[in-house]
Amino acid sequence: DEEEPPEPDDEEPVEEDAEPTEEPPQAADPLVDIVENTDYRPDDPRTREFTVRVVAMGEAPDQQIEVRWRDETGATLRDDLGGSVQPGDSRTVGVRVQGTVTIEVHHMDRMVFEQTIQVPEGGEAPE
Repeated sequence: DEEEPPEPDDEEPVEEDAEPTEEPPQAADPLVDIVENTDYRPDDPRTREFTVRVVAMGEAPDQQIEVRWRDETGATLRDDLGGSVQPGDSRTVGVRVQGTVTIEVHHMDRMVFEQTIQVPEGGEAPE
């Protein structure tokens, strides 16, 4: 009389109609568009104004997106776009700067966009 070895217990029974495990919705890097307001004519030609438009991408809800900018004054300013952003939502931020500016967009605590915009030669805004 040979005894059969016991079946291993470490295998989970597979249910035939079980749903496949779904991945959590993924967030993709946002789209970023920066436009200079050429109608803005301050007394100091080195002062400029930009509109930064950010569009949340992917499928993850409640995305954390922050726009940061630093100009020649050395101060870094931030705008969190009013809180969490839903996929497909667009937010804009007005940025007024002195001289050369670096604009960054951070998504879920990671920098995903950076652009440095120099002052035009002669300090005059382009016509």
